[in-house]
Parts: sequence; C-alpha cells; structure tokens
Amino acid sequence: MDVKKELAVLITGIITLLMLEYYCLDYNFATLLIVLLIIYNEIKFYKKDKNIIKANIKQDILLGIMAGIAILLKQNTGILVIIAMLANKIFFIKNKQDLKEYLKSFLFRLMPILILISLMIIYLIYNNCFNDFVNYSIKGVSEFSNYIPYKKLLKLDITGLFALLVPITFGIVIYKIIIKRDKDKALYFLLIYGLAMFVVAFPISDKIHFYIGAIPTIVLMSYLLSSKITNIIENKMYRFCFYYVKATIYVSLLAYVIINSGTYLVNKHNYSDLAHYQYIIVDEKLEENIEKVDTFILTSKDDVKILDASAALYMIPIDKYNKNYDLLLKGNLGEDGEEKIIAEIESSKDVKYLILQDKYHKNWQTPLQVINYVKENKNKTGTIGDFDIYE
Repeated sequence: MDVKKELAVLITGIITLLMLEYYCLDYNFATLLIVLLIIYNEIKFYKKDKNIIKANIKQDILLGIMAGIAILLKQNTGILVIIAMLANKIFFIKNKQDLKEYLKSFLFRLMPILILISLMIIYLIYNNCFNDFVNYSIKGVSEFSNYIPYKKLLKLDITGLFALLVPITFGIVIYKIIIKRDKDKALYFLLIYGLAMFVVAFPISDKIHFYIGAIPTIVLMSYLLSSKITNIIENKMYRFCFYYVKATIYVSLLAYVIINSGTYLVNKHNYSDLAHYQYIIVDEKLEENIEKVDTFILTSKDDVKILDASAALYMIPIDKYNKNYDLLLKGNLGEDGEEKIIAEIESSKDVKYLILQDKYHKNWQTPLQVINYVKENKNKTGTIGDFDIYE
C-alpha cells in the first residue's frame, strides 16, 4: 500500500465533505482551483530538479498563465497570488548567477500575466465597459462596508476548530522556515500561496468565505501532520481504523450524490416553466410571485425597479436589465455607492419602486439607506406579490 497516496485520497475526501454544502459555480471557487493548481505545479517542478532558482521556460509560462487567469477572476486575490509567484524565489538568491536565473524566471512568469491583462483591457474598451470595470472593481472597493468578524467563526464546531488551527498553522510554518531553517520547499510554497488565498476570508468571515480561503492552509496542515499520520497508518493495529474512516467518508459522499440526484428526479414536476429557468427546481410560491411581479412590470406604463437583492430573479425571465438595481447589495454599487443610487432615485420620473415587505427577511447586505429614502420620500400606492409599490 502506498500510504502517502492513500493519505492524500483521504484528505481530499475530508476536504470534499467539508465543502459539500457550499459548492457552486462561483469565481471564488474558480480562483481556489487555480491557486491549488499553481501550488501543485510549483512543488512538482521543484521536486523534479531540486533547484528553486533555476528558470524553466515552460514551467514559468504555465504558472504565469494560471496567475493571469486568477487576477481576471478575482482582482484582490489575484494580485496577491501574482506577488507571491513573482517574489517567491527572491529569498533564495545567493550570487549573480542566481540573480540572472531569478530575473529570467520573473520575466517568463510576468509576460503571460501582462498579455492576459492586456487582452482583458482591450475587450473592456471594445465593449465600452472599461469605465464600469474601474468604477466597480477599483473605485467601488472603498464603498464595501460589509463586515463579519473572524471571531464569529470561533465556535464549538468543526468550523471553529479549523478557524483556530489555520492561524496556528501559519505561525508554526513561519517558525519552521525562519527560525528552524526547514529546507522543505513544499512548506514554503504552501505557506506563501496559503497566505495569498486566505485574503478571501476577509472582510466577510462567514463559513463559505473562510473555507474557500483556508483550503490551501488545510492542505498545509495535513502536510505537516502527514509523516506522523503515515507512521500510524503503517502500524497494523491502526490500519483498520484508517480504512474504516476512509470508507465512511466515501460512502457518505456517494450517499450524498445518490440522495441529491434522487431528490432532483423526484421533484421533476417542480421544474420551472419560466424562461431561462428550465430544468431548475423552483419553489412553487416563488415562481408564482415571479410571474405576478413580471406581469406587473411588463404591463406598467412606468419603468419598474426592484430594490432588493433578489431583483435579478425577476428580471431574467423577462430579459430586462437594470444595472445597479439587479443585484442591489452594498459593495456592488461602484463609486459613491448608496449616495449615487439615492441621487438617481431623487431625480427620477415615472418610475415605480418595489420594496420587499417588512414581514420578509432581507439580505443582510441590503443597502437600507436606499430603502429608507424611498419609504420616506415616495408614496406607497399598493402591493404586488411580496413587494410594496412606491412611486
């Protein structure tokens, strides 16, 4: 039995179980995948020739492409990943030859990053989106005031345990590398990219952001413990326990897939008839509400805007786009944020605004300043579905 491979499979299963309820098609998950591939290739190429400084054209270009994709997906994390990638060899320069190799590697990594960024800028300019990109992705960052403190993760559950262990792991590895002069470069790569990825966990430190940001560090944690765990597994007394845990994890994963697939098929009659929602299971009450509201929007003589985080759900079936109003959340509104939206509402004419009734729960990132302005300065003229109408 190849114990290390068996252990890697087990750890992969554990991480998969941890993330089961959070998996989705999301730019954070895509960035995580890219970072894990970068770490894998950094370690793989190092172990191949044992020379961390030496430039390798194919390797460096490949890593540069992946880092370039990372910054296209998520700018703040991507920048840190690029810094980690371009700077990670600098600490191992000992002479002029090392410096030459470092600069060569630096350039081959930087080149594809700049090409991908340039292509994105050209695309944005061609589609007249460059100013919007700067507005929402750069200037609008200062308007992002949403915050969930990290300490809220520290509860008596599995997430709380990992939230405690992650910073401890960073501390242990930094100590091993700087004080103990540990020469294991896998630790080094896992540390620098783990730190770069962990920025995802802030400033909204909820479970999903924490786990996405912490996965490289959980891998690092597993790597630290791997030698001790390997010794335990090799002991015949504990091997049965290992197989039992492994079997339990994979039976759980298989059961999850079977149950969810079965649930999807059993609820086939609940597939939505709404445009663009075919083959998606939609709650019957929600679908009725969408149909009511969409009929109201289409038959209204005035323009209609929904001031709620769920607005896009109603706009997609009728192919309608209201820009800032379709995902009305703090941090999504660009420069000047809520003040800009209020100014637009103040100067608007012949526009009806739909606000989710108070008896329903609003998204915690809802810009309440905008909602309150409409309630205080517009007249309530009726209701439609779950919304109050203001004009």
